[in-house]
Order: sequence, then structure tokens, then C-alpha cells
Amino acid sequence: KNGQEMVRNVIKAYDQHDLCLVQAMPDAEGVLEIANSLDKGEDVVVVGHPGLRELTLSHGEFIGQDTIQMTNFKIETKEDCSGQWYEEPILLFFLGQDHICVESIITSAISAPIYGGNSGSPTVNKYGNVVGVVFAGSQQVHDSHMVPLSNLKDFLKGF
Repeated sequence: KNGQEMVRNVIKAYDQHDLCLVQAMPDAEGVLEIANSLDKGEDVVVVGHPGLRELTLSHGEFIGQDTIQMTNFKIETKEDCSGQWYEEPILLFFLGQDHICVESIITSAISAPIYGGNSGSPTVNKYGNVVGVVFAGSQQVHDSHMVPLSNLKDFLKGF
């Protein structure tokens, strides 16, 4: 806003879904309400600025709960990894890592297309209530993924 920093500091992080709650400037505008529920087939819209574009709206519908495999780069030891542990030099060379841990996480799948830079974008229902926050996409199955509404509510408890 007029060249000012909008974010003060990170209040809480949710590593599994690459989500964080930040403190905004006191005069920051725009508060979105969280929906109470989300039904299969319900229309949703992803609101964001992918790739530094102007504001974009991507329409789709809520497909349902899904389980996907995500790389957790914060896991440091094989014993702490609840999924697959990789130490394959060729794969890891391209990732700049000496190991990775791939774990299963529960998500909400939506059919709205998302693009690089949409991570963190709110997904809203027809009433303008937040039903999730985008964090991943899959070009192979053409599904996008957002933090499930129940996880989002749990994450925001007390704020």
C-alpha cells in the first residue's frame, strides 16, 4: 500500500500445508469470513495474483477430500519421516538436497485451475466466505488442492 510493508511478522506456521498467519498493518483492509461447511460439487472461486498478474478469478467446484504425496523438506532424519525417505543422489542433485521425506497429507481437491503464484490464495464460495487456501496443483490429474476447511478452522482457533 503506497510502497509500505503490509506484513509485520509471522504469528503462526502450519508446515504440513505450507501456510502461515501473518500480522498485517493496523490500517490493512479486507477481512474474509470463514465458511461453516463445504459440500461436494459446491462452486468455488480461487482469488489471487498468480505470477504477479492482475487479480484473477479461477472458477471450479469442490471435488472432495483427497490424499496426496508432498515433499517435506523440513524432516531431517529417517526416523522422523512418516512417509518415504529418499537418499538417491541423482534425484536429490536436481533438488539441491541430500535427502527428502515424502509424506501423505489430506487435502481438499477442487477443479479450479491454479497457476504458479496462486499458493496462499483464498478459495471462496458463492457467498464470498473462505472455504480453503490454495497450496498445490497437479497438472497430471488437473486437480488443485487447498487446505481443508476443518484444518483451516483448527489452524485459526484463538485468532
